[in-house]
Amino acid sequence: MLKRLYISNFRNLVNFEFTPSELSLLLGPNGAGKSSVLDVLAKLRAYIIDNGNVSDIFPPTDFNRWHNDNEIKQLFELDIAGNGGLYRYRLVTSCLRDTGQVRMEEEELRFQDKALFHFTIQEGQATAQLYRDGGTKGPEMLANWSISGVGFLQPRKDNTQLVAFRERLARLFVVKLNPEKMAKEGSETIHEAQHPAPDLSNFASWYLHLLQESNDKVFHMTEALKKRLPGFITLALVSSEERKVLKAKF
Repeated sequence: MLKRLYISNFRNLVNFEFTPSELSLLLGPNGAGKSSVLDVLAKLRAYIIDNGNVSDIFPPTDFNRWHNDNEIKQLFELDIAGNGGLYRYRLVTSCLRDTGQVRMEEEELRFQDKALFHFTIQEGQATAQLYRDGGTKGPEMLANWSISGVGFLQPRKDNTQLVAFRERLARLFVVKLNPEKMAKEGSETIHEAQHPAPDLSNFASWYLHLLQESNDKVFHMTEALKKRLPGFITLALVSSEERKVLKAKF
């Protein structure tokens, strides 16, 4: 569960901290930063889980514009509860105004305040240090300031805590519902989709994947919808020629 999100120098958010409860509502006028908070969650997930490039995920336009220095730094911290403890992920990115170059300056993952991974650049030298479960120091690894080291590492028998963090972050989805596109594109499918589209326009394809791979999640989702939609019974994929049409039963 998401416990804390800290953002600094991302668009209009400076020294911003968000500590959500199980159900939270963001309110504010246009331009207050509501969408930016959700965008940061989506970007961190894309950077770590989808192995995105730092310059693509955090372009120069996402750095705030009122700093006079040539180098601007962004700071993100993400706290997630799980695996019997608390994870804290920290990411520092920098952008050079004159060239537009964006790179990762620091990346760190801790569990119960013990290091699992640490990447840093000092005096122009990049280093990446891996730690074993429990915080004991492991080997150094090839350092790359353009992609997430936490996302790049392969599962091993001594980094299960790091892998468990990735698994929890992979279950975090940020969607901005587009009912019109959902009605036009998301009600039929001919193939599975492993992940929901940001606007949920592939809902039928994603639901088909859940039916095949995660039937328990479908059950929990159905029970949750029954509590919120009066008379709702279930969702069903009905065959129609080569396609399957998603229908809700009440």
